[in-house]
Amino acid sequence: MNRCLELFGVMVILTTVTLSSVAQETKVSPGQLENEVVAYLQAGKVTEAIQSLKKWIANDPTSDEAWLYLAHASARLADQKAKLACWDEMIKAQPSSAFARLFKAMALYGLEQLPEAEAELTAATSLGLKEPLIWAYVFKMHIDWGQYEKAKADYLKYEALGGHKLSDKWVKDYDLYRQALERQFRGINLPPPDWQMPSDFLIDSGVKELNGFWLEAMFSQGVDAKSILGGYTSQSSARYKFEGSDQSPFEYAPGLYIWDAVLIQTPEYGVLLANGSRLKWVSIVEGVTKIRRGIIKGWKFHFDNEGSK
Repeated sequence: MNRCLELFGVMVILTTVTLSSVAQETKVSPGQLENEVVAYLQAGKVTEAIQSLKKWIANDPTSDEAWLYLAHASARLADQKAKLACWDEMIKAQPSSAFARLFKAMALYGLEQLPEAEAELTAATSLGLKEPLIWAYVFKMHIDWGQYEKAKADYLKYEALGGHKLSDKWVKDYDLYRQALERQFRGINLPPPDWQMPSDFLIDSGVKELNGFWLEAMFSQGVDAKSILGGYTSQSSARYKFEGSDQSPFEYAPGLYIWDAVLIQTPEYGVLLANGSRLKWVSIVEGVTKIRRGIIKGWKFHFDNEGSK
């Protein structure tokens, strides 16, 4: 996961002041509160930042920015159980907030309480049916959980709602990564059986270590849809070789790991894992971690029977 904002829960603030009383006593503009939050975070004063964020949310519970600042601030705290307790407090104060449910789901995920995390994620989507930013993070969580078909449905809902300025860039990038996987999961726009792999690769190198997952690292300077999905008539080709093992694989995409693998990038077909490459698909389904191992045949993913972690 730790690819965009690492959004989990929030620490418990030891105070007897409720959100409603803060709203009554505090008549501060959102702009002033945002300036306070930024200043506190820059100074490393996370507790003070969260106090200001509670005031901001009490004054404007619908502020996307306030909820995202709160989740971002909480990511700098180590105590997952404290974060979870505070999201319970936020849910009690703002029971109709889809954001509170969403970030509680992330806190539960951090605690590996997977069935509870899925339940809260479902609650978040029910409350945030018309909120594109909610669908952006639900999409990201389903990608991280290896639930690519659900992520596709999330993206279509996000797009139908018009997207959101705070998430459009990274959501669109991640959906291109998802489409790259979908091609080989479902056999979409793959080379024909008689296609010959290029022999004159401009780049032909081995990969020994990764910082993040490969698709993101490969396009760290900017994602180009044709470079991933194909469609160019002239462009250089590249080949990357991965060693590793089942126990120590490379992360190709969230939830998908590879070893003894070759990845090619060609003008016609974009990015593909080559035939014979080994892979492992890790997904969270109904609160249970499922692991399937497979191999590339005919440019398509083929998996064995699934097992549970």
